[in-house]
Amino acid sequence: MGVPTIAFPFGQLDQHQSSSPAVDADLLRWEEIDAAILRSEEIQRRWRRSASEETNYSSSLFLFWNNLCLIRSQVDALSLKEANARNYCCEIIVKGWSNVKKILTGYTGHWITFVLWIISISLDPFVCYVPSIQDEEKLLKINSSLLIGIWVLYWSLLIYRISISFYGNIRKWQIFNQAESIALLFSNVLLYSLVLIPKMEISAPIFSVVLSIFLIVYLVRIIGIYRLFTEKVTRCNSSKLAEAPVFKIVFNLLLFLYGGHLFGGLWYLFAVWKKLECWKKACSKHVGCHYRDDRFTVSLGDNQFLNDICFAKIEDTKPYELGIFKDAFESHIVETKTEMWKKVLYCFRWGIQNISGFGQNLQVSTYAWENIFVILIAIYGVGTFTFFIGNMQNLIKSAIDERTEEKRKNEHQAIKLKKHQAIKLRQQQLQQWVLFGKLSENLQNIIKEYQQYNYHLTGVVDVENLFINLPKDVENNIKRELCLKPIKKVERFQRLSDTSLLHLCDCVKPVVYAERTRIVREGDPINEMLFVLHGKLWNFSSMASSTNNVPPCDRRKEFLKDGDFWGEELVNWVQDESSSSLSNKLISQTTIQALTKVEAFVLRIDDLKNLYNEKSKILQSWLHKRRIRISGRNAQPSNQEQTPPTGDQLTGPEIVV
Repeated sequence: MGVPTIAFPFGQLDQHQSSSPAVDADLLRWEEIDAAILRSEEIQRRWRRSASEETNYSSSLFLFWNNLCLIRSQVDALSLKEANARNYCCEIIVKGWSNVKKILTGYTGHWITFVLWIISISLDPFVCYVPSIQDEEKLLKINSSLLIGIWVLYWSLLIYRISISFYGNIRKWQIFNQAESIALLFSNVLLYSLVLIPKMEISAPIFSVVLSIFLIVYLVRIIGIYRLFTEKVTRCNSSKLAEAPVFKIVFNLLLFLYGGHLFGGLWYLFAVWKKLECWKKACSKHVGCHYRDDRFTVSLGDNQFLNDICFAKIEDTKPYELGIFKDAFESHIVETKTEMWKKVLYCFRWGIQNISGFGQNLQVSTYAWENIFVILIAIYGVGTFTFFIGNMQNLIKSAIDERTEEKRKNEHQAIKLKKHQAIKLRQQQLQQWVLFGKLSENLQNIIKEYQQYNYHLTGVVDVENLFINLPKDVENNIKRELCLKPIKKVERFQRLSDTSLLHLCDCVKPVVYAERTRIVREGDPINEMLFVLHGKLWNFSSMASSTNNVPPCDRRKEFLKDGDFWGEELVNWVQDESSSSLSNKLISQTTIQALTKVEAFVLRIDDLKNLYNEKSKILQSWLHKRRIRISGRNAQPSNQEQTPPTGDQLTGPEIVV
């Protein structure tokens, strides 16, 4: 910011000096000028001061603005972090809730439900231990803390059941249907009714009816556990688990232990009820005795007379009066001075012992409800024992079947492995076979496909066992590709048509000769021609071996190798009608012996005869037709000349290669 300047009228000042005004006026004028100069200097100083102050203020304002922006950026960063943290927390909550829903509705949820249902049913018999007797004061005491704790746990589990059913399927409960829910609620209502029976004036028949209904409903709950595990839990894992005998044995053991827990708790509750009933009867017969607020009070005297009447001395009491509760009164298990865990363990032992013995050692009184209770114990024991024996038999049977099935699978797997190895070995042997490379690629692939049916064959592959389990057309194609060239080397066969040559190839038979095998002996009849595919043969004569007059060129021909043939004289003999019609046979003048393993094709004399018989029939047919034409002709000579059919016109069965 620049400092303003003040312009002075120096020109006017010179004019005033050049003129001649009055002295006073001049002095006054100069004073005014001095004052103006002083004012201008003061204004300049103030302006500079204000400019410097404004500069300081601007810098301070700039620093303040920078700090404010920095603070705002920090606040924005904190807000962004807070928003990210809030979003992250929301994502965690959403993911956690989705995982909870998956747990509630998935495989883990079914297992949790199964375990919690067992826990809930196991908690129910603990309600039977809520009432107890304080014998000194003749007081019925209710353990309210135990009752409230069981009640809270029960409703917590019930809420969980409802939630898992709700999130599983709103319209249709997947695990707990309506019948199971009604049985669940009804059984708990009946159980709490049984607990409150000692506090009310209820007769024995009503008590028996309530007990029977309670046990039936409880049986429905136990069946529900089995159905839950078999139909819901095992469906997520394996349906075979529900049918496994081991699972059934474990379930049978759970039923046995749970039955001991339930019947032990009921036995404790009935013992409390029986003692209270005895006190009530004794109090009703005594003057001034009253039962009020769970307490027996006597207006005149004390209440010790109740001990004299109701089981004062257990050893003097008749067994039929105590019934099955003699053990409970002797051990003072129903009194408050006994600790809770001892009561549960003692009653659990009593239930297990009597269920395993079918209630045989129980001395029952004449009370109807007590007899019904013992009958139920016996039925439950027999049922669990029968179920256990059946499951054990199934377990043994399944173990035997499993071992048999495993053995069968191992044998099948071993056979399959052996077959695979045999096929692989067969393929390797096929690749190593010398003649296999002489076949076309298409034919090689066809042979490889059919080798899976020849895996049981042992030994190396040769021309003889190659044709096992091969179709006829594949066999003929192999013969044509391997034997056509050697057949064309025979001079008499060169005049035949291609169709006839292929027919000859189809007639040959594969043979294999071991090393040093004498195929034909000198002097034996010749019945076949031999076409060597692979190997080396020695053709010798006893006369030639005894003399050394054989030229070297002829001696080399005594050895037959790949592509050579032997027995051409058989073709000449078959074509000679006079010799073929006679009974004498063609005799070999040499001996043929294999020097190595020899693979060859043989053409038998019968096949040659059939071939030339067909040719002769064609010739005879032509001659017969020619005679007919000549006899029926006129005297005019024919312009066309008839020629007999050649070897090209000799046809045979055609097989497409």
